Amino acid sequence: MGSNGISVYLVIYNDYDHVAAALSSVAEFADEIIVVDGAYEWLSPIIAPLGLALEQSCDECTDIIHSSPCASKIRYFSGTWRTESHKRAFAYEQCSKDFVYLLDADELHAPNHFAISRFIDSREAVASVIAPFFATDRIASRQRNYPDSGFPPKPVVFKKKVVGPWEHLAYLWMAMSKEVQDRIPVRDDRLILHEPVGSMYHLSHLRTAETAIHRCRWYEFNTIREEGVGFYLPRYVLGAGADVSPILQKISPHDLDGLLRGCSMTLGFHDFDGFEYFDVDVDRTRGPQLSSAYQAFRASMDKTIRLDEKRLVAQQQKEAFVDVSAILLGSSGDYRLKLAFDSTLSSLKAEFVAFVKKGMIKWPCFDGPLDGSLLDCLVSIKQDGEMPFRILLSITPKWRQPEQWLGRVTSLELSRESDKAMD
Repeated sequence: MGSNGISVYLVIYNDYDHVAAALSSVAEFADEIIVVDGAYEWLSPIIAPLGLALEQSCDECTDIIHSSPCASKIRYFSGTWRTESHKRAFAYEQCSKDFVYLLDADELHAPNHFAISRFIDSREAVASVIAPFFATDRIASRQRNYPDSGFPPKPVVFKKKVVGPWEHLAYLWMAMSKEVQDRIPVRDDRLILHEPVGSMYHLSHLRTAETAIHRCRWYEFNTIREEGVGFYLPRYVLGAGADVSPILQKISPHDLDGLLRGCSMTLGFHDFDGFEYFDVDVDRTRGPQLSSAYQAFRASMDKTIRLDEKRLVAQQQKEAFVDVSAILLGSSGDYRLKLAFDSTLSSLKAEFVAFVKKGMIKWPCFDGPLDGSLLDCLVSIKQDGEMPFRILLSITPKWRQPEQWLGRVTSLELSRESDKAMD
């Protein structure tokens, strides 16, 4: 397929969990791989105080890219960018081949070589892959009530002579401001080939703790800038317009980081009730890579409850989440939960949220008045029947001072009290 002239482009910033596997999944058919690195100018006030460089990813990410087995095919660019749209349009412009294939850092691709060949010879100019989101190495999710029985198609292949750098953005899954929308020609669905040209395994739910917070930070503020409202921050914090300074007048970058660590988007779920899950047979060429990604994710779960250096920050009367799968998954019994806060609470709700394919199971921990800053309670956990594949701790605090909207979790301890399984 490489002889047909296919350029792959990847835009990236500090998203290193799966990038080695992502590059490997396209190396066979790519004639060149364009990698465009770097953050966005408007993010500087938020990420610079955290010690993060704007112009390129951390060493762990760039080392993976430059040491990849397909490094000889890679052309690497870095810098700061006005928006994601400008960054992607630049990446598309650098592609020198007739066909442009899009790759994200959290994707494994399994192209159908015969289908891509038919697309190359067709009149259509845009082709898609089927795109399930993976919650484990064998369980995939999609938005509930999706109108088709399958998974949503994601446009990833473009004929460059027909679709230009800014035109291709109209087919992507991304938030865009009105300024960018006005620059992009109207999407022409007649150009889309209806036959999928392969599968893509989206590992968005399988990020480890550090890359998850990078992703959440970007999505939250890009959505605020482009659409005027975020997924997580309350409206009264946002201010107006594209400037992030009103937010930073109400919360420091470090507290903001701690706040976003506990939101559902960091843990891979925009909407807990909006997903449904299925067993999926993984392409045999991608199965080992997906299994490896899942094992790395599982190994990192315990890091999310180590709060000594990066304290979890919680909002007034809004859920914050901690992944406790490493401790609870598959183990019934009695557990002692200790939570300490830096501020006095008037009430607290805490519960475990377990994910199974049929939906969610909740185990209450505590829900009521709490005159103090410490919760110490005993919780009985029973896991039988369909076993959960992930368990989170949900906490919803209410501070004693009504005007207080933020508080820190200074410690979290979850320990097994009894090895005796519940009857």
